[in-house]
Amino acid sequence: MSRICRVVCGLVVVIMAASVAGASLIAEHTGAQDPIAAGNLGHIDDTYGTDSTAWVPLYSAYPPVSTIAGPDTSGAVDAWWLTGTYRAYNYIPTAADYTALEAGFKVSVNVRIPTADVPLDFQPVVEYAGNNLRYYIVFGSNASGEQMIQVNTANTAGSYTVSGGTINDFALTELVYDPVAGNADLFVNGTERISNINPISSTLKRFYWGSNAPGASGAGHFNLVSLEVVPEPTSFILVLLAGGLMLARRRSKL
Repeated sequence: MSRICRVVCGLVVVIMAASVAGASLIAEHTGAQDPIAAGNLGHIDDTYGTDSTAWVPLYSAYPPVSTIAGPDTSGAVDAWWLTGTYRAYNYIPTAADYTALEAGFKVSVNVRIPTADVPLDFQPVVEYAGNNLRYYIVFGSNASGEQMIQVNTANTAGSYTVSGGTINDFALTELVYDPVAGNADLFVNGTERISNINPISSTLKRFYWGSNAPGASGAGHFNLVSLEVVPEPTSFILVLLAGGLMLARRRSKL
C-alpha cells in the first residue's frame, strides 16, 4: 500500500470516527408504542409543553385516544396511527440539546399515508424549530395513493412524490441540516431528492409530529420519528486531510 493511500485511509477513518462519536439522539418515537405511555411523563398541555423529558400532546381538547390514535401491528411494519381531530406529540429539547444541534441535525420520519388524495397542507406533519430556524415536513398523497412530501410549504424547491408507492407503503424521509451551508437536503428512501432548502426564521423551540387536521386528511401511520445531532466534519479535520495529502505526495517524490 502506498504512503498516500495509507494517509488517506487513516484520515478517512478519523473523519468517520469523529462523525459517529458526535452523533447524538435527542428524541425518538419508534414502532407501535404509545408515545405518551412510553415517555411516562406525558401530560396534556396547550402551550407546547413544559416537559423536556417526554412527548406531550399539543392540544388540550381531545376525543378519547382510542378513537383517534392507536397501535398498528397489522402489517410488516409496526407503527402508531393517528387520525381524527388534531392529535400531535411535542418534545421540548433542553438548552444543552439546542447547543449540540447547532453543529448540524437530522430529522427522520418513516410514515405511510393510508388515504389517497391528501393535499400537502399541514396534514400529517413533523416539525423542528430552534436556534432561530424552523423546518416542517408535510406529508400527503396523490389520487393514486403515492406518498407526497414537502418541506416548508412556501419553499421554491417543490415537493417529491414517491413514484409507484401505494397507501400501504412506508417511506423513510430524512431532512439533514448543514450549518455551514445554512440549509438542508431532503432524502427519501436513502436518495437525495430536494437540495438546499432554506429554513424559516423563527423563535419557536419545539420538535413535534402528528396529525394537524381532522378526519382522514390528517391520518398517518408513524413507524419512526427522530431528531438527532449529526455534526458536519470540522474545518480542522478537513485541513488535516489536505495537509496529510500534501505531505504524502512530497514523501512519495523523495
